[in-house]
Amino acid sequence: MRILYIRDDLEKTVVAKPYIATVPVGYAEKVDVTSPTVSGFTPDKPVVSLDFASFTTDTDIEVVYKANTVDYLVEHLVENLARDGFELHKTETKQGKVEELLQASPIVIEGFTAQVPFQEAKIPVEGTLKLQVHYTRNVYQITYDTDGGSYVPSEQRAYEEALAAPAEPTKAGYTFGGWKPALPAMMPASNVEVKAEWIEGEATLHRFAYHVQNADTTSTPWSVTSTNSARPGMS
Repeated sequence: MRILYIRDDLEKTVVAKPYIATVPVGYAEKVDVTSPTVSGFTPDKPVVSLDFASFTTDTDIEVVYKANTVDYLVEHLVENLARDGFELHKTETKQGKVEELLQASPIVIEGFTAQVPFQEAKIPVEGTLKLQVHYTRNVYQITYDTDGGSYVPSEQRAYEEALAAPAEPTKAGYTFGGWKPALPAMMPASNVEVKAEWIEGEATLHRFAYHVQNADTTSTPWSVTSTNSARPGMS
């Protein structure tokens, strides 16, 4: 008779040498056979009890080993602000079976996009599997609407990059009053559009004097004074 030590896969992969016993018919001995230890796997029968007197023909007994469920790690690394490397954002602890082929699964991280393809590997018999997902920092656009003022070009900035205000636009007859909404201190996880606010200039008094000469040229000329108000940029 034999005890076969196999995996619980379709191929019934052998994991240890079989136990073989050859005894005459009617042999009355009893024996307990301890299943061998296989790293990363657990047998469905830790011990097989044999009563040789009960066997009248050649017999095979199967001990099936199932893969153990173990922990593995998935590290999520995001691109740093300098955009020259990656730093750890989060570590997940998950579970799988020994020698199972796994693929790292991305998570949602605001302002970042996961790189593909995702890493794949089998859980080793010994040690802990560590998979990694890398995320690049997204780039967004800032648009400046000058509302009739001088042109300010749009800019592209990476998520969380510090922002500096551009050179102030100009507009005849007005003073620049800032951007609305206010320009954020750092780039958010979305495109940004801001609009210039303008403060209208104060009116300036203009006085005009008209001198009129009489037709006979001998009498004293007379004059008329007119005062008008106008704002800069108006004609």
